[in-house]
Amino acid sequence: METEIDRNNNYPHVIDLIYDMEMEFIDDERRDNTYYIGIYHETPKYMLLGACISPQTFYRFSYPTLINYLFNFNIIQRREWNDKPPKIEILKTTFREVRILSHGTVRVYTTYQVIVKTFWLKIFQIKWRNYYIWKMTHVNRKKRLQSQRHFEIWGKYPTLNSIL
Repeated sequence: METEIDRNNNYPHVIDLIYDMEMEFIDDERRDNTYYIGIYHETPKYMLLGACISPQTFYRFSYPTLINYLFNFNIIQRREWNDKPPKIEILKTTFREVRILSHGTVRVYTTYQVIVKTFWLKIFQIKWRNYYIWKMTHVNRKKRLQSQRHFEIWGKYPTLNSIL
């Protein structure tokens, strides 16, 4: 799905246009516990903010064009994405100070760690779906004629159905 801007301009000019539009957003200081649209880099311990864009830019340009822009203006330089192609995600930032000892001096760097919000949403949806299926099987067992008759006689449901 290309927008009018993508069709009328070739690739380098579109990237330059996005960069010009994002100039203020790039220069803004990133805030702690704030949501951003962008890509991240996964390390063995952390997920770090690579590059992000404003919501206005996200809605104005096509997905492949934005991927190319984010790849080219990523803080963490990579030659290619062989392991996983980049995907635009909703990211929540958290600041973390990293202390690195080099040549006898300790240097403190602030990194932007991210939590991928769509990742946790998917986990929640899976857990909820499993709970809902479990609940519906128990409700359907209680609806059976045998279970209703057992309840009339004994005042409780059969042992398999008593847990709700």
